[in-house]
Amino acid sequence: YSRHLRNQATIGGELACQQQDSPLLPVLLVLEAVVVLENNLLQPIDAYLAGQRNALVLGIVLPEPELRCATRRISRNADGLAVMTAAVALDSIGEMRVAVAGVTPQPMRLRDLERRDLHDAALEAAVSELISPREDLVGSISYKRYITGVVVADLLVDCQQQEVQA
Repeated sequence: YSRHLRNQATIGGELACQQQDSPLLPVLLVLEAVVVLENNLLQPIDAYLAGQRNALVLGIVLPEPELRCATRRISRNADGLAVMTAAVALDSIGEMRVAVAGVTPQPMRLRDLERRDLHDAALEAAVSELISPREDLVGSISYKRYITGVVVADLLVDCQQQEVQA
């Protein structure tokens, strides 16, 4: 098969595999996606990811499709493993949602951070404190803490600018 065909994936496959560096999972977490399973059973994305994941995924429902959302994947090169992936969303009243992957044991929302009204350097520092990355070939612990904080703060600004342009 061609390289393009080998590199294709499905949303259901991404959910079932739950790869640590998945670019999709943080986005689905901040959008509060609902997974449609066999027998039309509905399950929130975070509950699905925390569970057994044995049922067939039939689809994804986005309850608030109008959310402003931004995401970024950081890697050492275009083809390399991700250092981290983050997604930030703002709802209609400006409440922030943040999810990260690659710097936590599994892709997850940073709900403790979301409850605080932080921006810029304070947001960067808070993100750095909340995550527990491991040192590996893609970066040191201090680098991963630093870059994750910077990326989340930048994504918040990106979401806020979407509001201005809309």
